Amino acid sequence: EFSGRASRFRAGGDSFALLFMAPRATAQMIGDALVKLCGEPYLVAARNIFAPASVGVAGGAKDGAELIRQAEIALLAAKRQGGASARIYAPDIEPLARADAVALESELRQALDDKQLDVFYQPIIHVPDRAVAGFEALLRWHHPLKGLVAPADFIALSEETGLIVALGRFALARAADDLAQWQRYFPLSPPLFVSVNVSPRQLREVGLESQIRAILATGHIAPGTFHLEITESAVAEEPEMPMILARLRGMGAGLSIDDFGTGTSSLSQFRHMPFDTVKVDRSFLVRHGGTDVDADGEMVLGSVVNLAHDLKRRVVVEGVESERDIAFLARLQCEFAQGYFFAPPLTAADALAFIARHYDSATALP
Repeated sequence: EFSGRASRFRAGGDSFALLFMAPRATAQMIGDALVKLCGEPYLVAARNIFAPASVGVAGGAKDGAELIRQAEIALLAAKRQGGASARIYAPDIEPLARADAVALESELRQALDDKQLDVFYQPIIHVPDRAVAGFEALLRWHHPLKGLVAPADFIALSEETGLIVALGRFALARAADDLAQWQRYFPLSPPLFVSVNVSPRQLREVGLESQIRAILATGHIAPGTFHLEITESAVAEEPEMPMILARLRGMGAGLSIDDFGTGTSSLSQFRHMPFDTVKVDRSFLVRHGGTDVDADGEMVLGSVVNLAHDLKRRVVVEGVESERDIAFLARLQCEFAQGYFFAPPLTAADALAFIARHYDSATALP
């Protein structure tokens, strides 16, 4: 239905985006074709598995942010009409989206009271020896009717309404408790770490520093292993960020700059920020994908890794999905990798089992 190449991205959780050029008249045909393609069964362990998808299509927006917003509204409309269908964005479905946002906010407030929120953990692997090094903590919502809701479907709204502060406190406390348990059960050297995302609104909240200080003062967590992840865009947009980060670092918190290379921060800002870890966005890894190695992509990612190392920062590359990705990162001497190739986000119990399997393998080595 369209010519040329499409760029593909993971938008978050189980949400994916395709960006391509096509006549507007074929939009519904393209959406229907994607629904049909995703609706076909695939074979796993001699069983047919079905994973139907809903599709929202948008085009002609004034900028990228508006294009994504329109596509998300169309996706919401597709889900509301039963799912496994495609919907094209039109201005007349805007009121529907606003009504759903109000309902979602009310449900999310109730979720906080009813303890429907949970923290999942995606492993971060040490590339040279494939050992588990730590985890990224990710919020999940056990909705009583919708099932497990990914962060992409509620974090943006919680940021707008201020609920992110309460959600963030919950995630920080739970991740600290789980990390303390892992380190007690598995005395690895270096010790396991956990990274927790902190939003710009949380960073401006006075209570954040008090909570971090209290968590680190317990003595239950090894120094420097409780990491706070801050996006590059937040670093660039917040004038007081250097002072905030310096205070957090002074308390003993590790600091990671997330989605590096996708924001607007300058190299001079990056040089002076007290980060000890750089998390490189998956888009840098996708660029070298396909049947042939993308030389330009390898050069760009290699330059990012070298720059981080020259500034004495460690590097985590996200979005690893194949053995080929790992070999590529090993050639670049990248320390850490994260992605579905190793594991999807795991429950706390499954994360504990994941550590145990790797721990047994490590202790079995001569």
